[in-house]
Amino acid sequence: MSKIYIFGDGKEHLSLIYDATMLTEQQKSEAVQVDRLPEKPAQRDGFDTVLRVNKEENEVYWEEVAHTREQILQQELSDALDLLIEGGIL
Repeated sequence: MSKIYIFGDGKEHLSLIYDATMLTEQQKSEAVQVDRLPEKPAQRDGFDTVLRVNKEENEVYWEEVAHTREQILQQELSDALDLLIEGGIL
């Protein structure tokens, strides 16, 4: 089975490489290597599920991150606009 090579700072901006032929041995040694990604948990309202990496433990996991107030308001506005468009008001 091929390895998945994961690069990034652990919290943001992860890059997943599935084709090891694109990497040098040095790059491979700097990546977190896993055989497969963990199963993504079910999505809960008000949360995003984000892939994280712990380089020290060579571990990849999913973390739930609560939506910010701005994200919640943006979603509510989008939903309201959708209702207005569907109702023919806009």
